[in-house]
Amino acid sequence: IKGADLINGMLTISLERIVPEEKKSRMIEIGQPTESDIKKLK
Repeated sequence: IKGADLINGMLTISLERIVPEEKKSRMIEIGQPTESDIKKLK
């Protein structure tokens, strides 16, 4: 909980979500296949 406010009878609670590094999304670079890779697939 980051904080809370009570304005005009309305309780507002501010939350912070902490995400561990292993659960964060990652960017993976995708390269072009080489000719030897293409020959292996055939």
